[in-house]
Amino acid sequence: MKLDERTVEMRTETTDVLASWARLVVEERGAKGPRGRDVASLVSFLCQEMDWIAGHPAAVSFDEEVRQLLQRLSALFGPAPAHGMPLGACVEPECTGTLLAVTRGAGGSPCQVSCDAGHVLPPRQWLMVAGQRARWSQ
Repeated sequence: MKLDERTVEMRTETTDVLASWARLVVEERGAKGPRGRDVASLVSFLCQEMDWIAGHPAAVSFDEEVRQLLQRLSALFGPAPAHGMPLGACVEPECTGTLLAVTRGAGGSPCQVSCDAGHVLPPRQWLMVAGQRARWSQ
């Protein structure tokens, strides 16, 4: 088995940063700590404590450190793959294309609604499209 050294380093750094913030929460809030020291356990714990963290004087530092981690992870692995879910016929006049809800990662919220003919619907039109689709499916 061959390990990518950059990936191992990034995992260690991610674990260290998240564990540091979890430790702060435990020490200052007296909260019961995360179940484990793995990234998933640390993220779950920190998400549960997010309201407290947001009100803490070091919240800006937390935001900066997590943002830097995400930027480095994205640079190392690239963005999450895009998935397109067909929504039906395009709503633009005289367009024969199909609308797609584009998401990043599995089960994510749409980050874009586009037509396979090349144009993009602005977010203000998304609810209109959803309403039309709901009426059509009845």
